[in-house]
Amino acid sequence: MTPTTQTRPSRSPRAVKTTLVGAELPPEYAQKMRDLHAWTGLLKREILMEAIDRLHSEHQPKPQQGGQTQP
Repeated sequence: MTPTTQTRPSRSPRAVKTTLVGAELPPEYAQKMRDLHAWTGLLKREILMEAIDRLHSEHQPKPQQGGQTQP
């Protein structure tokens, strides 16, 4: 009988370039993240992306007349 060897699965490069976004937060936020994952089935990455997208669109400056946005 030949011994079996385990190899790590190859990591294929992501189709989209990514960067790490994070923060040191109080422990209750970790629980909230676990709750959201359990309730929605979304990955942590997906939860963070949705939250940032919602906040960004909510706080994005409104265009003024002439098509310019206020900083």
